[in-house]
Amino acid sequence: MSHKNESHKAMIKERKERLKSLMEEHAELQTKLFRSLEIQMLWNEAFKLGACTSYLTGNMMRPESLQLVIERKDGKTKSFPIKEISRDLLEFNLSKLRPGLNQQDRTKILLFWEKLHDNYKS
Repeated sequence: MSHKNESHKAMIKERKERLKSLMEEHAELQTKLFRSLEIQMLWNEAFKLGACTSYLTGNMMRPESLQLVIERKDGKTKSFPIKEISRDLLEFNLSKLRPGLNQQDRTKILLFWEKLHDNYKS
């Protein structure tokens, strides 16, 4: 009976681990989908030829100069000022700059973005 109980516990543990893995994969895919939808809201033809890329340009020391560039497979690009992009898109593109961007500069950029969006609410 004890062997059967241990086997049952092992099966349950394995299923919990599999479920956890699937939930993490689901969350990651959901995040990617939302990010893609945000890109498409900015530029409805961003995915016209399939996948596209995004990156930040400008002087990281001067957040007001930052722009998000979306580039399609054919090389066509569109740029958007930092004030027009979501925090998620900003954070995602900032994370791609590591280790080149230190935490202090990252924080400065995010605070600038928040200040811009607080002014829009007023």
